[in-house]
Amino acid sequence: MPYHSPEEDEIDLRRLWQTVVRRKAVLFGVTAFVMIAAVVYLLVTKPVYEAKALIQIGSINSKLFETPASLKSKLEMIYHVNDKNIEQEYPRIYSVSTPKKSEDLIGLSLYGLNNEEAIRMAREVYNSIVSKHRKIIDSFTELQKRHLAQVEAEAKRLKSEIGRQTELIESQKELMKQALQSGNREEAGLISAEYSKNLEKLFALQGLLSKTLERINTIELSLSPLNVKETRLVGDIVTYDHPVKPKVKLVLAVAFISGLMLGLFILFFMEFITKERGEAAPD
Repeated sequence: MPYHSPEEDEIDLRRLWQTVVRRKAVLFGVTAFVMIAAVVYLLVTKPVYEAKALIQIGSINSKLFETPASLKSKLEMIYHVNDKNIEQEYPRIYSVSTPKKSEDLIGLSLYGLNNEEAIRMAREVYNSIVSKHRKIIDSFTELQKRHLAQVEAEAKRLKSEIGRQTELIESQKELMKQALQSGNREEAGLISAEYSKNLEKLFALQGLLSKTLERINTIELSLSPLNVKETRLVGDIVTYDHPVKPKVKLVLAVAFISGLMLGLFILFFMEFITKERGEAAPD
């Protein structure tokens, strides 16, 4: 194994540095060229802005209109999220997410050529989701209102029948009282038996009315805002003052480092070619 003394290593490093200094114009030129190319790229590339929205899926009686996973799949299919076979234009959705530890939230991330464009698309997507979910609410509300009208009609009928039954019982009480006063015990007994039957019927009607009123309360409660929750936007749509693409600092940093590396490679290659030609030249 060849041995290199520290002096030889120092000489090699010194020669390398001398080569860099001697051909610094190449290094600076290549680096400057790459940096200029990066600047041109930044100037001709349209800036892309980002908007983010968080949507809470509505529910009826704690049952979601659809699961976040289902809505995520639908949005990705409708808006061709990350579909490499389709040319992506702006504005567009680039990500649909379902936050962890959440059962009713879905996040949208969008790109646009300006914040207003990204916000506008976010609202369009949100409104389309709300419109679809509102149809579910409208259908449920209409069905419940029809049911409520039927139950209220039943309650009205029961109240009317209870009123008639109460009048009949009061009438029988009066007849029974008169029969007893006249000493007609047989007639009083017959009236008493009929009175008992009608009283049982009254209690049964009152029980039915109580259950019917409970059904009315249940239906009305199901229509309250506590049980019917619309899909809503959580907070505001978030935007940023600076574009997310292209990343100016990153592009310039990469261009500078790449320019230096390319410049070093070229100058050492030129030095190598020069030496080879010098050695190959006749004395």
